[in-house]
Amino acid sequence: MTHPFARLSLALCASAPLLSAPAAAAPDAAPAWTLSANAGLASQYVSRGVRQSWGKPALQAGVDAVHASGWSAGAWTSTINGRFVENGRAEVDLYGGYSAAAGAIGYSAMLYLYRYPGARSSATDTRYDYAEAMLGLSYRALSLKYYRTVSADFFGITGARGTGYLDLTLTHELGAGVSAHLHLG
Repeated sequence: MTHPFARLSLALCASAPLLSAPAAAAPDAAPAWTLSANAGLASQYVSRGVRQSWGKPALQAGVDAVHASGWSAGAWTSTINGRFVENGRAEVDLYGGYSAAAGAIGYSAMLYLYRYPGARSSATDTRYDYAEAMLGLSYRALSLKYYRTVSADFFGITGARGTGYLDLTLTHELGAGVSAHLHLG
């Protein structure tokens, strides 16, 4: 699983499975749990149009646990620049939820907690931390996701519960492990 807001210009990334728990069924059965990790260096970190690394490179890493039933959980982090996120140096995300498919239609429901340790808006004395719920649908290379703020505050803005973000993405496989992503948000 890749962080949903990672929009990278040029990135050097590595991803590898760490652990696959043995299945209780037949020897050729898929493992019940799969644990994977990723790490990368991005030319910059842009989330929802906001240059969180202020045009500078960002170190990023994550770990994900996925169960064969469709349940998953993970953590992801990126360096950020305190120039935009006041006193912020890192974004740390925790997330979990469920994904499945009915034929060619995929669907998912996830909860996200975004943490910005030490970051606080001087204008409102509000932390940048917030939580969102996401519902998503996909069909082949097209995905549509809606994120809704469930915490009282959003990214340093007080009383922002109920704000939303709509994400439409088209992914095209170019071959050799390279993909093109067209995103409208």
